[in-house]
Amino acid sequence: MPLPVSLDAVADELDAQLDEMTVFINRKTGEIVSVSDDDAALVEEETTEDDLLDWQAEMLPRLHSILLGEDWVALPSKFDINEWDIMKMFADSFDSELISTRLQRAIRGKGAFRMFRAAVEEAELVDRWYDFKHGRLREVAREALKDLGIPHQ
Repeated sequence: MPLPVSLDAVADELDAQLDEMTVFINRKTGEIVSVSDDDAALVEEETTEDDLLDWQAEMLPRLHSILLGEDWVALPSKFDINEWDIMKMFADSFDSELISTRLQRAIRGKGAFRMFRAAVEEAELVDRWYDFKHGRLREVAREALKDLGIPHQ
């Protein structure tokens, strides 16, 4: 991805990342790459190409560049982005006390993510939820890129 970086593309990457992944961005090119914890361990454990499967050996130099080079920086992790707070903001965004209360109840206690998803579906707010969440992730992306000095649009 060329510079300036698309906020939508970064928000999509932040939304798609898994717990065991880190999303990196190249400061010079704007390229975005996800690296699994298992792949990162290959570099951290100083694994040699002789110890790896062919496909792992092929990606090792790239992993070294991403994890140890100066051009690549990590974007906020799934743990840095508090999805529960985003769900709460969404629930609070409704003028309708009935909808707001239903969504706020859903995010309390065990199974909050599952219950919230069910409440959003029941209220037929799925598209509105995804738009809201994407907008919040764009803001997270904007702040992260600003802090990293990476041009964005």
